[in-house]
Amino acid sequence: MVTINETPEIDIKKKLPEIKNLGFVKSLRKSDTGIGFTLESLMGIKENNLESNDFTYKGQLAELKAQRKHATSNITLFTKEPYWTPLKDSEIINKYGYPDVNKRNGLKVTLTTKSFNPQGLGIRIDKKSGRINIAHEKDGFLCYYILKDIMDKLKMKLKENLLVVFADSEKRKDG
Repeated sequence: MVTINETPEIDIKKKLPEIKNLGFVKSLRKSDTGIGFTLESLMGIKENNLESNDFTYKGQLAELKAQRKHATSNITLFTKEPYWTPLKDSEIINKYGYPDVNKRNGLKVTLTTKSFNPQGLGIRIDKKSGRINIAHEKDGFLCYYILKDIMDKLKMKLKENLLVVFADSEKRKDG
């Protein structure tokens, strides 16, 4: 795990206006992660998929999230692998997944406690066991998270500061 001493110290009140004054900057990546990757690069933050925070500001840990201003997708605050029981991840993907743009079976979905999504998947909270269950509307319980694990991860990742940047974007023809 990266410690506070290994994360860059950034004067965000100085750095963000400097980046804004650059005007439109070509995204360094075409995918959904392009805005975040480009912003981190401009700020001097090395790309990582570690559990630690992205930078420090005045000695305080901070997490950076970025998205195109008019994007309709959710912002992922952190990821956490569920307990794959009674089904394995491959079994769930094979049964409920769909072909992605590369014609590979995938399963990228949003789940809520209010209703089941188009794949028939939803979240069911079991307060007694302290679990967040992923369930199928007909097949029932598929896998689960432990609520305490989620809360611990949330506190660790976002306990001090969260900076969310919404970036203007425009499409230009290369040439």
